[in-house]
Amino acid sequence: MVCQLARDANGPDIKGQVLITPVVDGGDSSPSMTDNAEGFVLTKALMDWFWDHYADPSERADPKASPLLAPDLSDLPPALIITGEFDPLRDQGKAYAEALVDAGTQARNITYPGQIHTSFTAVGAIPTANDARQEIAAALRHYFKIMEPA
Repeated sequence: MVCQLARDANGPDIKGQVLITPVVDGGDSSPSMTDNAEGFVLTKALMDWFWDHYADPSERADPKASPLLAPDLSDLPPALIITGEFDPLRDQGKAYAEALVDAGTQARNITYPGQIHTSFTAVGAIPTANDARQEIAAALRHYFKIMEPA
């Protein structure tokens, strides 16, 4: 949503966005939300609890709460969207990437096999998510045009 607000306000200029297991649809009932509803740290019940504390049901379709539902996703910064195979939010991330691409915005979604919602931030504890962390670092270097160390 921040990128949409910045675009609509003519700034600040955001070079790129990295979304790690993003929440972008307050009305999500996708297969990943139901298939991964239990047993993978982030549960559907916990997501419902978060939403109940974040926005009233009548406000959840507002693009400020659910950026995927924005009527215009064009002219946004390029996006890397990271999701995990066993994350209830997996399909939201994929849908957001597809919607961005459909609107002409450069976007990539990578779903990492065997990963859960908390894998990517568990640095040192879940080494199987290291590839995702390297992809995130590469995207950030690209967005900010930072050169690799020699």
